[in-house]
Amino acid sequence: MYNNLEHHIMITSQQFDNALKTISDYKSQLEKGLIVSVPKPVLIDIQNKISKHTFFTLQHYFEDHLKQKLEWNDLNSMDIEILLNIDFMKLGRYRGFGKMAENRLMDMINTF
Repeated sequence: MYNNLEHHIMITSQQFDNALKTISDYKSQLEKGLIVSVPKPVLIDIQNKISKHTFFTLQHYFEDHLKQKLEWNDLNSMDIEILLNIDFMKLGRYRGFGKMAENRLMDMINTF
């Protein structure tokens, strides 16, 4: 560490400008590297692949756990990521949604 001023090195205005440019270029390079591209959602049509009862169960699940309203017409363009992230432990707690319905829904989702 330098304790007195006589040990400090003076730089020219040109050296200072070059240092600022180097820092600016580095910052720009970092910012470009940090840009995250979000992939487009993969939308699938499950409207004719699930029963009305399974739809009603999904409708309650979406409202209770995802805070989203699900309509019958929404099923023709569902985001596969949302379906893949369904918590089947929670879904299985809904009345009338048994193991057979769970297996059919899981198999249908896994075909995509």
